Parts: sequence; C-alpha cells; structure tokens
Amino acid sequence: MIPYILSEASPQGSYFNYANIQTSYHVCKDSGTLHSTLIDYIVEFVYEFCSKEYGHGIDITSYDDFCDKWWSKQDRELINIPIFEIHYFENDEWKAWKTYDNEKEIFEGYMKMVDNKKKQIST
Repeated sequence: MIPYILSEASPQGSYFNYANIQTSYHVCKDSGTLHSTLIDYIVEFVYEFCSKEYGHGIDITSYDDFCDKWWSKQDRELINIPIFEIHYFENDEWKAWKTYDNEKEIFEGYMKMVDNKKKQIST
C-alpha cells in the first residue's frame, strides 16, 4: 500500500494572497494505481471547471492553459502556487508527484473525457 497526501489550493477566502490549502489523505494499492488515480482525479477537476454543465464553459489548449484560466477565475491572485501538490510514501521516503511532469497525460485524459461526454449526449 502507498499512502499519499493530496493538497489542493483554495484561494476563496484566503487572506493576504496566501492560499488556503485543502489536504486529504489516501492510500493506493501500488504506484501504477496511484498514477492513474491521480490522473483521473485531476482530469475530473479540470472537466468540472471547464464544462458548461458544471463550470465556466471554457476551452483549454493544455494543462498549463487550464491553470492560467483557473487562477484568472479566482477571487485572489496568488503567484507561483500550484493548484495541486501531491506527495506519496514509497520505499521509506516521501516523494513528490508533480502535475507538470504529467501535464500531457492529464490534458489527453481531459480531451478523452470531453469526447466521451459529447458521444453520450449525441446518442
């Protein structure tokens, strides 16, 4: 089992340009499950923010574009704060799972979700 910590920036209600951070603790079966679980979680987060149904009805061209648009919709401007910080414990040490190392896979997962939702609507 691999424990991990998911920290998510929450600028609403923050003070003096410091982010409120929501932190949750989880466990995954192995590193492969951890990777796919994190990709799926972030893809869902991106989809809900971008979609007309749940969010802002915006288009994005990359994960980086999503981050820029996400921050532009917040009530506070915070500089150099990642939306997600993820750390997992493996082989007796804490390691970082960086969204920017996985941004291509996140964006591809998002585009696949958008395509699947469109197909569901058209059938």
